[in-house]
Amino acid sequence: MHKAARALALVSLLTFTLPAFAGDAANLAGQWKLSMTAPRGTTEGTLSLQQDGTKLTGNYKGPRGESPVTGNIDGSFVSLHLEFKAKRTVTVAFTGNLDGDKMSGTFARQAGGGGGHHNRNGNKNQTNRTWSATRLQNSSSLPETNQ
Repeated sequence: MHKAARALALVSLLTFTLPAFAGDAANLAGQWKLSMTAPRGTTEGTLSLQQDGTKLTGNYKGPRGESPVTGNIDGSFVSLHLEFKAKRTVTVAFTGNLDGDKMSGTFARQAGGGGGHHNRNGNKNQTNRTWSATRLQNSSSLPETNQ
């Protein structure tokens, strides 16, 4: 009888503790208010994310329309790619960290994305570009997509 009780206790303990050590990704699915600050000012929009494990997809809606989003979450490290389309397509890479219902970090055009502003010496502008996002209320309950 004692062996059966111990076995049941062990199974219960493992059932509830193993997921904590399995590296489950934080849930970023939902709506986020995204703010991007660059030399020409701050732009705000809405980031809508869906999540499948550590992979992120979705879209960004801002003053210049919509852009598709892809990315990943690894622990608290977040990487996102937004594809802006105008005269040519420009992909912008966002990296940062998640802290509860807030994310923040830096962003830059990806190599080969074209454009870039040059200073008088011909060097590309190295000014910091920062971003932050805050989860909009009632959006953290959106389900994760596990396929």
